[in-house]
Amino acid sequence: MPRKGCRSEAAKRRWRRLDLADPQSWPTDGTQQVYKLELVKVFLFCRGTGFRHRVREWPTSRVTGRRHRLVIPAGMPEEKFALLVGDSHLRAIVDGFVAMPEGGLSFGVMATPGATADELRREVLNAVLPRNPEVVCVLAPSNNLSARKSVGESGVDFRRLLTTLCGLWHNVVVLDFPPRLTVAEADQDRLRWEYARVAAEEGVPYLPVVEHFPRTSLNLWCRDGIHLSDSAGMKVLAWLLWDAVSSRLQAPAAPSPPRVASPMVQTVVTPPRVVRRSSPKVVVVGKARLPCASDPFEWTLARRGQKVIVCPISLNPVWFSPSLLEQMNKFTDALSDEKVI
Repeated sequence: MPRKGCRSEAAKRRWRRLDLADPQSWPTDGTQQVYKLELVKVFLFCRGTGFRHRVREWPTSRVTGRRHRLVIPAGMPEEKFALLVGDSHLRAIVDGFVAMPEGGLSFGVMATPGATADELRREVLNAVLPRNPEVVCVLAPSNNLSARKSVGESGVDFRRLLTTLCGLWHNVVVLDFPPRLTVAEADQDRLRWEYARVAAEEGVPYLPVVEHFPRTSLNLWCRDGIHLSDSAGMKVLAWLLWDAVSSRLQAPAAPSPPRVASPMVQTVVTPPRVVRRSSPKVVVVGKARLPCASDPFEWTLARRGQKVIVCPISLNPVWFSPSLLEQMNKFTDALSDEKVI
């Protein structure tokens, strides 16, 4: 049995120390260069290049057994209070590494890293708030992608979450979860459409965010390809959260909003209704006698002296062009000038 070569082990150690974000540090040996470059491309596609803060230690929740934290600012009396509910994407806002945009709003944040839709529902039921929020913005739980649950089961849990939130507060809005680089786009789209369908049936607005996070801008994500970077991605998400809350505060809050069966409330545009106009009808009262029109295709034998000419009875300009009628008239006049045999 051949022994393991020392050169291969040294090459593996050098490969582990490579900075994949720096193309100048990639290997250039001829035998395995193509293979390693393909691995680098796949690996770089699933990870971001942005910076994210170091995770801080949070207390463990007795309800779900996950890390959980609820932060309520001491906002001014004239500021409207809004509550943000979500998973680890809100960790940077809770820890103060990313600030929410200013604009007369006071934000409370309840974050549970790694929580699914059902776990967020249980944390909401256990939460104690000093004041009722005027609007609640829920970040759609993306951890259902890795929770070994089907799309249908995730939809059921998400419906229960929305039912609980709408039962506690009257003004609720859902913001779509940021895309992940480590999960296929098709799987994420299926979960998004299920969330949007459930939210539409419950009468809760569902705001999409995919267009704000293009997968080609790797600086929007940190190195794990799941969480957004503090330097770029979280700033975009904070603005989207602020815009969702402010738009709901401007709109009148309805205690029992109507249910809409459309799958994507915010993106589907209803085509304009086509009105077919009927042509006017003319009604004639009384009897009208119309002359019988002769058939232009019916041929009649006419005799002129001893010469026989076969031609139609009437020459209608509708069936014959003016130039043809002129030529036929000349031909008829020439025949009348001839001597009768």
